[in-house]
Amino acid sequence: MEKIRLQMQEIRPDVPLSIVELPEGHSLNDMWVNYGSEGISNLLKSAKKEKTGSTLQIVNGYKISYTGIAGVFFVVGNLPMDLGNLRVSLQIVAHTTQKKHRL
Repeated sequence: MEKIRLQMQEIRPDVPLSIVELPEGHSLNDMWVNYGSEGISNLLKSAKKEKTGSTLQIVNGYKISYTGIAGVFFVVGNLPMDLGNLRVSLQIVAHTTQKKHRL
């Protein structure tokens, strides 16, 4: 199950996944036969939603992060009080090598 979830997140990280745990000793077919559509509906409502990595996260006032397919992207910057000089850098941390790249 974990392998399928990881494959789905790699293919479509923007689609939220939900995990539904069946009661002990029951299968999905058994739940359908015994409880019908209402039982399945209640089971799906109790699903645990996983957080997707496709949203921007504000780390602090100077840093925003985004987790994508290739890696984690950080936008770091600041604007001085006199608004004279905006400095921004993009930091990329690759998932495969954990190597940092800065632009």
